[in-house]
Amino acid sequence: MNNFNTKYPVNISKNNPNFDGDDFLNILESEQISAIIKNATSKWRERIFTPSITLAMFIKQALSPDRSCAHVVNEFIIDNIDELPINISTSTGSFCRSRQKIPLDLIKKLVRYTGNATKEKIDNRNGIKGNIYLVDGTTFTLPDTVQNQEKYPQQSAQKKGLGFPICRALGVFCLESGAAVNAQIAPYKGKGADEHTMLRSSLDTFKKGDLVIGDAIYSSYWLFSHLQKEGVEGIFGQNGGRAKKADFRTGKQIGKYDHIVTYKRPQRPEWMSVEQYKSTPKTISVRELKVRHKILVTTLCENKLHSKDAIDELYISRWNIGELTAA
Repeated sequence: MNNFNTKYPVNISKNNPNFDGDDFLNILESEQISAIIKNATSKWRERIFTPSITLAMFIKQALSPDRSCAHVVNEFIIDNIDELPINISTSTGSFCRSRQKIPLDLIKKLVRYTGNATKEKIDNRNGIKGNIYLVDGTTFTLPDTVQNQEKYPQQSAQKKGLGFPICRALGVFCLESGAAVNAQIAPYKGKGADEHTMLRSSLDTFKKGDLVIGDAIYSSYWLFSHLQKEGVEGIFGQNGGRAKKADFRTGKQIGKYDHIVTYKRPQRPEWMSVEQYKSTPKTISVRELKVRHKILVTTLCENKLHSKDAIDELYISRWNIGELTAA
């Protein structure tokens, strides 16, 4: 136990044997995670709904068939009636205020910590020196509050007051464990509100020897040049423009619809400084291959180590992201 006044258990599992509130609370009270929570919530003053209890209840709420605040508060009171004050209120106000005080940065840190702790226990069986990561983005709506509308405005096509705030999110997942190891959130539109920008903010996740897999939206010259510079591998769908121009009669032939080609550096994008642009190589070599009527582009150029079929199998694994984000 830590010093968060977490004497109240949060029993989640009466109707679902697959997870238990006490397990969540024990995890949140582990030495490393407790320190992360304490640093992020040093000014917390709530006596009953402490940071650890609030987070444990929030997890329960997200996983429960009944996701209402009233349900999670009522179950908390029932399970802890002997330890709680006699005059404890069933009002959801205190819990909701505590939940709103949870910093978004704390959630991000916990995602990264727990995700990395999970993946470190998984063996890589795909012939890659480092870890294998899947990247993907999505959008979702938020509660229609003034604060959310200001930070994450609704779509411009909707009349003001008739739409919900909308934001973008990008996740980085460990292939073997399915754990989320990094996440970014941004407005739906505006400066920095695109998946390329969010991915650039997550590039420190990848280390030498790792492999990154994603769809065609991420397949850019700038990403490939960065990955090659850092010794990180990548497999991506080929973007539409380059896919239409792909000519497998050119370049260094590896096999049927499989070759190594040279890309020339495009013009400098607005987000890149002149210094960054000059430090980017004028050309890069990548491998293009056609599988299942789709062109993939990758830095894995050694056919003896990574066959066409093996690369295709790795790319197909990215569809697991849909199952992970829907869970």
